[in-house]
Amino acid sequence: MDATGVLAPMNPVVAARVQEIARHGPARSEHTLSRIGDSQTVQSAFMQCFADAEVDAGEANETAAYFRASDRGYRSYLRKSLAAKDGQMVYWALSGPLAEEMKATRARYAVVMYGTNDVQNAPTGGIEHYARQLAQLTDRLLTQGTIPLHTTPPPRPFRALDVPHFGAQGATPWIPRYAAVVRQIAADRGLPVIDLEAALQQVPGLGIRSDGVHLSVAGHGPCDFSEAGLLGGHNMRNWLTIQLLHHMRVAVAGKR
Repeated sequence: MDATGVLAPMNPVVAARVQEIARHGPARSEHTLSRIGDSQTVQSAFMQCFADAEVDAGEANETAAYFRASDRGYRSYLRKSLAAKDGQMVYWALSGPLAEEMKATRARYAVVMYGTNDVQNAPTGGIEHYARQLAQLTDRLLTQGTIPLHTTPPPRPFRALDVPHFGAQGATPWIPRYAAVVRQIAADRGLPVIDLEAALQQVPGLGIRSDGVHLSVAGHGPCDFSEAGLLGGHNMRNWLTIQLLHHMRVAVAGKR
């Protein structure tokens, strides 16, 4: 498949917004990228492969190398994020880990994805808490001069084991609603967003492993961006992330 077809446009309004954040925000480490989220982000298949200089990310090769330049990728790609942990939800990051991560990295950019676990609270009105908490997390990053790059949570295939908790359709119909929250928070603040939920609708099996929750890997590894490779959920997420980061960096540099 052609993954360029699912890239969100970096329009002039969003480009101007990221320029403004970088220009007026506190001094940040320009070569540092923070990764904030749950197990989908903790897994080694997410972004760690960009520490390998042989990875071909197309026009984003310059950006992949940019975050690898000062420490061979350790700070951005390989270090264990203090704000990413298996099984966690947005409120966990707000309770201290987000502040610790920002203090440790002073990152200019932060890739954010929560929702896989937050959706468990959907039947009891959890989506309202998710929206409020994700907005708070976003604004805390912005206040510190860090540019958030939000990612919508991946689709959830139907699983019979979800029926007792969610009802007859399982968690499947809730994910688009949580994804809509992410899109709205980004739109309200003029920020870019990686629409992984929409992108993976084009992939057989939704890019999800046999456990019905976690992203899969295809081809020759998570940074295989061939047609076969992009059938993997992590592959797709890695591709979309590095491409949009590249467009953001170009915008921050004022080249648009």
